[in-house]
Amino acid sequence: MKGVLSSDNPAMWDTVFYRIKFAEHPHAGSKWCIYPTYDYTHCIVDSLENITHSLCTLEFESRQAADGPYYWLLHHLGLYKPVTWEYSRLNITYNVLSKRKLNKLVMGGFVEGWDDPRLLTLDGLKRRGYTSAAINAFCEQIGVTRSGTVTTQTHVLENCIRRELDASAPRIFAVLKPLPVDITAGLDKDMSISVPNLPADPSKGERTIVLSKRILISSEDFREEDHPDYYGLAPGKEVGLLGSGMILKCTGVRRDAAGKVSGLEGAVRPRGADKPKGSLQWISEAHSVQAQVRLYSPLFLCENPNSPPPTKPPGGGAPPAPTP
Repeated sequence: MKGVLSSDNPAMWDTVFYRIKFAEHPHAGSKWCIYPTYDYTHCIVDSLENITHSLCTLEFESRQAADGPYYWLLHHLGLYKPVTWEYSRLNITYNVLSKRKLNKLVMGGFVEGWDDPRLLTLDGLKRRGYTSAAINAFCEQIGVTRSGTVTTQTHVLENCIRRELDASAPRIFAVLKPLPVDITAGLDKDMSISVPNLPADPSKGERTIVLSKRILISSEDFREEDHPDYYGLAPGKEVGLLGSGMILKCTGVRRDAAGKVSGLEGAVRPRGADKPKGSLQWISEAHSVQAQVRLYSPLFLCENPNSPPPTKPPGGGAPPAPTP
């Protein structure tokens, strides 16, 4: 497209409205290789769809300026002109939001697809359990600015869904790495206990849990050596059992042929006015069900994948190995 070299806006000097790309189109197949560019189609589609405000990030500011190709093309075509507004890009630590970089991850087979739960696409967030209300709350919390690229910590996004689930999700006990505990004293038969589905909202009702002679706790909640900073179970130590009103004391440790801890023995008693140092999540082995749990770690090991690794570490020495 012939540009306007006399324009003060560099975006008007050499405007590109079409490009040739020998790639198969999802609808047209390989019959067509000439594609309109973003600069050409963006403003026309906005106008034909009667968009009132066209919002983009700051890198498009010169293109959507009053003397840029966005309004220049609409003026010459005699089409309706939406209002344009630009804001800063958002980055979130340990992830990428650029469509180009997301496309590389998907097409390169590094992730399962556009709905991979580790991606921050809308489909990925939905598959991971994020609700539209939580995403909107996140956007409202970080706000909008024009001060350049904004990098937000991952925990800010996670806290938004955590707050929503804390107020709405029914509670349930789960043990991911079970360690059996046989109760040898203080419990003659199974004890049924009513606990609230949502402690903060009694209207959500109650559920029944069963304290039986064999329970399962997380293997990460037991240590053979106690420590003042440790709140879990240890030989001879007492901890609370969440929701049961009982206190569990470890009275014995069982080991397998390799010497690894394979189970525990314990005694229980009513909690009363005692306040144990820690309380453990637990389930009755006889009344439990198996479930599939998916645990997701950050997509990248480095906090800012958009920045190249330093070529030389502080203080000299060899450069670090690339971070996956």
